[in-house]
Amino acid sequence: MAAWPLALSLMGVSLSAGFTASLVMPFEKFMPIVPGPVMGMVPLVSLSKRELTYHPRFDPARVSMFMMNHTSVFDAGVACWAIKSAFCGIQHAHHFKVPIYGWLMKRGNGIGVEKGQSGQAERIAEQVKDRVRRGISILGFPEGRRTQN
Repeated sequence: MAAWPLALSLMGVSLSAGFTASLVMPFEKFMPIVPGPVMGMVPLVSLSKRELTYHPRFDPARVSMFMMNHTSVFDAGVACWAIKSAFCGIQHAHHFKVPIYGWLMKRGNGIGVEKGQSGQAERIAEQVKDRVRRGISILGFPEGRRTQN
């Protein structure tokens, strides 16, 4: 099936565009313009079944905290399809140590959580306040890893 390689190619284009844009402009400005919409095409070209329902009181212009199940590598594309504004992830801090991916997550203003480390709530809260001040929403996967559900 050609749809999956095309979807993975779109992810590569999005990451490349995001990397390039991150060198010259703030994340909150370029994310909704370049990598977000390109990544948002992944669920479409992969021919994934999709349905999106917003709560009637949801305001897409307001900075928000989003939560979703993490079931596949395409979840970032689904998030970009559903969330039209700039957003970053709250994630395991070890992600930032993964070559290339970690650098992109740092450039994407990700918020790292150290597994099992006490006393980090204040640091995380400060980072969340910074993202809110800059107009960046936050996406988290409550289960903390990919799951079967």
